[in-house]
Amino acid sequence: DYAFLRGNGVGQPLGVFNSGALLQPTRVTANQVSLTDLANIMARMYPDSLYGPNTIWILSPAVLAQLVTLVATVITWLPSSVGAASKIPASILGMPFRITEKVPTLGTSGDIGLYDLSYYLIGDRQDLRVDSSMHVRFTTDETAWRFVERVDGQPWVDSAFTPANSGATLSPFVQLSSATA
Repeated sequence: DYAFLRGNGVGQPLGVFNSGALLQPTRVTANQVSLTDLANIMARMYPDSLYGPNTIWILSPAVLAQLVTLVATVITWLPSSVGAASKIPASILGMPFRITEKVPTLGTSGDIGLYDLSYYLIGDRQDLRVDSSMHVRFTTDETAWRFVERVDGQPWVDSAFTPANSGATLSPFVQLSSATA
């Protein structure tokens, strides 16, 4: 997962974070995520990707506190029956999200992003191979295991694009920059 997100393409997959198609709108306030930031990310998303079945927010655990604050501030996001004892909604502005330690922390470029993963290609070159050997650790009565899988990945598009009747470049990969406006 780390390589699919952040890999540099040298002996590993080329991750979304290193894609030529990645767009990074600036944030309103340093080290914070605001509703305006989320709107700016969505505004740069390729229209066919918005609300697509493979579009997902990916965010750092440190961003979660910012989102909870936004939910408390913009209470219209939640049904009236939801309170502090309820679970956090499983979506941000109608799209699912995943929290992972594989992205940078709050205030860093990529701490939150919106990605259409149908524009990321993964190629399995070999099925998972599992080998074991009781000879390697014979003196300790242990069996050694080895798992080998040959896989690669890269973004399907090489650059952001400007559709007809739009002045801004759009992409299926948009993440919040660390820079402020």
